[in-house]
Amino acid sequence: MKQILCYGDSNTHGYDAFTGGRLDYTRRWTGRVQKALGEQSLLCEAGLNGRTCGFEDPEVPGRNGRAMLNCALQTHKPLGAVVLMLGTNDCKTCYRADGPAIAGEMEKLVEQVAQFARLTGCAARTLVVAPPPLGAESTAFRYFNAQSLAVSRSLSALYRDLAARHGAAFADAGTWDIPLDFDGTHFTPEGHRRFALRMEQELRTLLGL
Repeated sequence: MKQILCYGDSNTHGYDAFTGGRLDYTRRWTGRVQKALGEQSLLCEAGLNGRTCGFEDPEVPGRNGRAMLNCALQTHKPLGAVVLMLGTNDCKTCYRADGPAIAGEMEKLVEQVAQFARLTGCAARTLVVAPPPLGAESTAFRYFNAQSLAVSRSLSALYRDLAARHGAAFADAGTWDIPLDFDGTHFTPEGHRRFALRMEQELRTLLGL
């Protein structure tokens, strides 16, 4: 059995923009992929609302992804793969971060996984996923503006490059036609279904399932 750590933000957690709660496990992309892969794998969910690649949230503590990653890696070892999908929250205006700065923080996460693998002898493969860019609707909320949209659209190429430099796999969810909710940020239930179909393919290829 291959254990797969899915390390991300609210779209890995399964945040429901309409209720403010969490989508049922059977409707979240992680639950759908788990069902599809069956006993070949065990998906370890580690999604947290508001998580960034490496920035400290000025309002809510504990959202710095770099600070929490090692704990997640140690908790769920041994690991066959680590899926890193972060960057959306880093586009918030409060962080004043451009694309290269966010990609630099993602690169630190990739390096952290590699270091973990070396120290533990764990043959974990890394899959860097560029999240779908923000929708225009997101600018109606105080967290994002037009610059946030532009930064979110720049992450795909930057993530592709850093994944190549580190020998990590890469997937661009921005090309997967994922529907976003009214807030222009979170996957709709249909978005989770479509994302799961593509992620299943990526993981089967990555792990030879």
